Amino acid sequence: MGSDMKIRFWYIVLALVVAGCSAGAPASTEEDRVTAPEATSTKSAVTPALMSEDQERAEQTFQHLIELFSDRDHELAADLMLYKGADDARAYRATCTYDTPGDRAIVDRMSEIFRYRMDGLDHFEAVGFEKKDEPEGEWNVLSVELRFQDGKVEPATVTFLRIRNQFLLADFE
Repeated sequence: MGSDMKIRFWYIVLALVVAGCSAGAPASTEEDRVTAPEATSTKSAVTPALMSEDQERAEQTFQHLIELFSDRDHELAADLMLYKGADDARAYRATCTYDTPGDRAIVDRMSEIFRYRMDGLDHFEAVGFEKKDEPEGEWNVLSVELRFQDGKVEPATVTFLRIRNQFLLADFE
């Protein structure tokens, strides 16, 4: 990862920390307001400070995965990926294990997707965050804009499932 990307990453982290510290201040714009979810909504009712903390964790995990896949460190990346395979005892409850052939194929495929999507990436910007409670657990959906060195911008969605207080990558679209 280039030094410009690292600087931008830490700038985003700092901005999120500052935003979390000032979460008690009154909202000044419509985008700053957090509204209570409707009865049919699956969004969690969380305080702005908690939402910022979860969004920050999602962004940090996404950044870490970008670095791991860029370095082709699949064993460590597997520890941050949700197992969604055929083993019902592990599906949506555990991480991938790179030593297992089926898991290795899942991690290798996600690595290909990351490397393809990230080719020429300058940095990413978070543009949205949503939490959903589903039967599998707490889903955290991070919407980002991938900003490339040639000026191109692509939207992307990164989905994590929280397992034992860890954000595990479930999908990257």
